[in-house]
Amino acid sequence: MKIEVFLFGKKENCSGWCDFLDLEKIPFQYKGESFVDTGRINILAGYSRLNVPKKESEIYLIEPRRRSGLCTVSDMQNVSVHGNVVRFNNNISSNLTQDYSFNGFQELYLQREFSIGRMREGLLKAFSLASLPYVHLWYYPFQSPTVLLFRQDIDYVNKKSVRKLLRLTNQLSVKGTYFINVSGEEEYDELIGHLKLKKPTTPARNLSLKEVLASGNELANHGYWHYVFDDTVENSKNIRKGRAYLKRIFGITAEGFASPGGEWNKNLLRALEINNLLYACNGCSDVVGFPFHPRWNRKIFKFLELVFYKICDGSFESEGGDAACLTSQEIGILSDILESYADGQIRENKPIAIMGHPHLSGNFAEKIYLPVFKKLEKLGVPAVTLSDFSKWWTRREGMGLDYSIDNGKLGGTPGFRHLF
Repeated sequence: MKIEVFLFGKKENCSGWCDFLDLEKIPFQYKGESFVDTGRINILAGYSRLNVPKKESEIYLIEPRRRSGLCTVSDMQNVSVHGNVVRFNNNISSNLTQDYSFNGFQELYLQREFSIGRMREGLLKAFSLASLPYVHLWYYPFQSPTVLLFRQDIDYVNKKSVRKLLRLTNQLSVKGTYFINVSGEEEYDELIGHLKLKKPTTPARNLSLKEVLASGNELANHGYWHYVFDDTVENSKNIRKGRAYLKRIFGITAEGFASPGGEWNKNLLRALEINNLLYACNGCSDVVGFPFHPRWNRKIFKFLELVFYKICDGSFESEGGDAACLTSQEIGILSDILESYADGQIRENKPIAIMGHPHLSGNFAEKIYLPVFKKLEKLGVPAVTLSDFSKWWTRREGMGLDYSIDNGKLGGTPGFRHLF
């Protein structure tokens, strides 16, 4: 018996479910609005009131249509089960297909991630009612519960702190992605705002960055200027100038971009698309999930957005930007927070996405990062660069999965992992 989910409803009501099922790589068919040729597991999207056949051989998961606005996290009640029906009280799937909200990224992203969790919960209940294993394509190209994505934003090159950080990461074979800002203006403008230096500071400190690259890490683009502009042309110029520098000095083609200061707008998205980036890191959040393609004005961008955990060394930075501003107490607090965050990501099989700044954390790397690094080493969790992970995710997006159960035995395409 071939196992696949049948999806019913208007296309606009089913788009969020299509995105979710494609994220999980659950085999499914969109069947339209007419309830004909129903299957073992059926998702009915956009039907507030509907009586379904009470057949033990058919399980129905019902989500009501969207009324107005988004369903907030506080509205996402537990999924209820009645006989052969799994029911949502609110429409949550539409949270997956919303445009980026630039003034409220945190809220929108939280709604998206909590929606995914609830949708997975509902589908798991449906599979359980059908006495079927929940089979999906694993999120990683190796047998591991998660992966470490270690990101460092080099706003300016502090040679001493970069080398201290490298000593630790080399010792534990932690590969990371270092986003390079060319101007280095952040070394001077913490108190006076954006400053275009006539002579960039990074080129004169290349030796430290060559050591980063020689250790197997990735160098990526943090802009020529540490600034996000209001228009597409200037943002594009900033990306191109930063990429040209990395190409000229290191001979690499930077495939990723991190938004300076974590500030961004729709014209930055357009500039990223114009410059054919593989991935971008524009947002941070309390909750971190898997890569996705941002949307704006009904356009789905090609590049992947990788969200990082928002608590980092910069959360404790004083206005002066001095590395010594991190007190012993703050260092201990940050280390505990990151370790607790990593534990949660391991439980949920989500990427551990940690970010920092060498001019801050490099001076205290062993105290801040070592507990997490040692724990992941013991669990066999690998650290991969953002480029490598994005390439894997892009490849995974093009994969499909078919499986069936015959005489109680599970069979299908290779490379899947099943959860019961």
